[in-house]
Amino acid sequence: WHRERQVRERERERGREGERRMSAVQSLNTAARRRLSSVSSMSSMSSMTSSPSIAGDRDLPTVCLSLSEISMALLQFRLFFSAGLVKLGGARCWREGTCVDNFLQNQQAPNEFSWYISTYAPLPMKMAGQFFVMPVAEVILPWLLLGVIFTVGPLRALRRWLASRSWTVKQLTRFPVRFFGAALVCLLLMLLFLSGNFGYLHLVCLVPVLACLSTDRDIPPPRSGGVYTTVVPWIVLGLLTFAFLPSFKAYAWMLHGSEYTGTFLEPLMDSQPIRLAEDMSLGIPYYRQKFFSHPYAKQNIWVLSAQVDGDWVELDVPFKAGRPDRRPAWVGPFFPRFGVSWWYLSQGQAFFRSSELEETIADPAWMIAFMDLLCRGQATAWSFVDAEPLGGRQTKAQRVAVQLYNYKFAPPGSEAWWMRQSYGNVSWPVLGTTRLERACDTRVPQTR
Repeated sequence: WHRERQVRERERERGREGERRMSAVQSLNTAARRRLSSVSSMSSMSSMTSSPSIAGDRDLPTVCLSLSEISMALLQFRLFFSAGLVKLGGARCWREGTCVDNFLQNQQAPNEFSWYISTYAPLPMKMAGQFFVMPVAEVILPWLLLGVIFTVGPLRALRRWLASRSWTVKQLTRFPVRFFGAALVCLLLMLLFLSGNFGYLHLVCLVPVLACLSTDRDIPPPRSGGVYTTVVPWIVLGLLTFAFLPSFKAYAWMLHGSEYTGTFLEPLMDSQPIRLAEDMSLGIPYYRQKFFSHPYAKQNIWVLSAQVDGDWVELDVPFKAGRPDRRPAWVGPFFPRFGVSWWYLSQGQAFFRSSELEETIADPAWMIAFMDLLCRGQATAWSFVDAEPLGGRQTKAQRVAVQLYNYKFAPPGSEAWWMRQSYGNVSWPVLGTTRLERACDTRVPQTR
């Protein structure tokens, strides 16, 4: 019994010693945490006093991310959805899936890739490509880009609440709709860039699409406080509204053929701020042009020629359809403005509905003046054409003429890229005739 009592006392002593050691360790840990918290608070106070920062600056990246994504999504939605609405209300072939063939052959500056697609691709493949363009890419996909509005603000809270109530909604919210829509739109822009010489148009349109390639499903709201987090967002949203409101007239016209926006919005559309925004070209000024809603019926091109020593010699303008054996040029992302201007002029004023375009693009005064400069032997004017067939006889030009031709892609296996047929000398809009000649006065001195 005595030995058992001694064993129990030793065990109790060991237990009390362990408790004392554990208490000492806990007190040491508590002291260490207190010292660390005091050091961190002192360092934060010193940084706040040493650097002139504004409260809430830590939330500025979140605010900029939200506003930039919303603005880019709205811009891309306006570009593509308006283009789709114009086509839906335009030519019948957009709804039947037969416009793509005319587009490839009769666009303003076809390239070699356009010839191969138009010549070798079967009709079902072309119709499938047009279905991808319209209505998928230009009517349906723009709505997916607006998924960014469900990541911020009250719609973010609504999305999270619905996801907590329904497993199906939760799984749908996990799908990256913005990334999916933006990736397909990027594919469309690259295909359009490859299928024609449209300059840097599609590359510029690609910028806001890249901003929509985000998989973030939950952007937390910024904490209150600070100038940037309270004032700047309202300023940016106000500028976005100012830039977007003029487009309501365009959407009203595309939907029901009139710019009347209704009793509620019409006073706002006639207000001075909206007129100021329209003067700054912040709306969609091109929605009435046939260029965007109708296919190009024919590839009519003016061909330039000069008479030297009694022989007529055809003069090619770079990056424009000319001799049938000349390969279609590929100049993107550059834009051959002078060569494309000949195509615009051949379409005539009836092709454009904007008075500004009628006065500039469809005005033949520049071409007549250019022919006069060639007659005078001006070196700058002759540098715009391929004068190699003349063999240096530019100064001996007796007459300069333009003739209208209709161009079509040559079939596979032929030695030429184009087939063309002259319109002869008949009445034609704009110039009044399909052939125009200017006699050169050899007594006029050469100019530079």
